[in-house]
Amino acid sequence: MGFCVPMGTSEEITFSYLLGTWYKVPHGIAGAVFLSHIHRFNFEKGYYEYAVLYDAMVKDGKDSKSEKEKAGYVIDKIFSLNKKLGIEERLSSYGVTKDALKRFEEAALTTLKAAFDFNPVEIGEDQVRKILSDLI
Repeated sequence: MGFCVPMGTSEEITFSYLLGTWYKVPHGIAGAVFLSHIHRFNFEKGYYEYAVLYDAMVKDGKDSKSEKEKAGYVIDKIFSLNKKLGIEERLSSYGVTKDALKRFEEAALTTLKAAFDFNPVEIGEDQVRKILSDLI
């Protein structure tokens, strides 16, 4: 998943750090859980820069697909890869309870908040809450 680094991964690292530290989930797995969801969040907010990865992923990437279609393809492939690797996308699979989400929110919005400044789409308190609640 390192190919996504130029696209902003600070938010995934923030969340994966918490999941790894508090629930002993290996960093790569924790990062993969959040990477797909943060990228989908960005995509749904109109960020289509992931389209640049399409040409690297598709043998003949020079086609008539729009930037949005290409970016959507990349996001779908990230989810597919996670599934193929057996990476559970629900935080509850790693022992996270709904009650524990508040702790994630607080840490993400205080101590680790600076990481969100690097996301190409603004992520505020409501968005953090939604991303986390969608994952439980």
